[in-house]
Amino acid sequence: MMKLLRLKNLFARFHRQRTRNHGGFGLMEMVVVTAIFGISMTVIVMILTNSLRFQRQVRAEQQVVSAARDALEVLAREIRLGEIDYQAFLDAGEDLDVIQVDSAPGPLDHVYITASSGDSLLFELVDQQLVSGTQPLSSTDINITNLRFYIDPTSDPYHLESCVDDSNCDPQSIPVKDTDPGLGIAGSCTAAGICEIENVQTRVTIILRAETRDAGPSRFASVDLQTTVSVRNYSR
Repeated sequence: MMKLLRLKNLFARFHRQRTRNHGGFGLMEMVVVTAIFGISMTVIVMILTNSLRFQRQVRAEQQVVSAARDALEVLAREIRLGEIDYQAFLDAGEDLDVIQVDSAPGPLDHVYITASSGDSLLFELVDQQLVSGTQPLSSTDINITNLRFYIDPTSDPYHLESCVDDSNCDPQSIPVKDTDPGLGIAGSCTAAGICEIENVQTRVTIILRAETRDAGPSRFASVDLQTTVSVRNYSR
């Protein structure tokens, strides 16, 4: 009987000890759990923030690329279907042979075009927007910060000017080939009685840089585009 009572007391003590050991979390355990939870939430928030920032950046890049391509395509289409108005450059006092020395094209920030409709057009940058006259041609969502045209040849390959001698072929007043750029009258009258002209088809290389407008650091994007366009009209 005493043995049974002693065994019962032993089991009772074991049960009380086990209950005390597993009765709940201690202070140290709570601190550790709280720290782990805090670190986990910080990592999750950082991942979500970076993901949102990346999405905004990608969206900004897509927007600026799309708008810049639209503006470039407008220019390319007008040049492809029209003609470079070489005479307009001369009338404005702009000698392409001086600007683009030795046929190595230099920078032009505007271009004169005779459209397929016969209208004379000037494409240029005004307040970082591509315009023709007063008509804006680029999206207001972007700023065009750089626009350059490289025209080859520098004289009109379709202009036929009658001449008696070289003095009738002044490349500073008529769009004929300048055989010695920058040295006054340097055109050449050919044996056929016309001023010498270039025997190539007109090509224009366009370089354009666009940026997002009024965007914060996480939404800023820029793009550089370049294309070369050949004028389709080739008539002699």
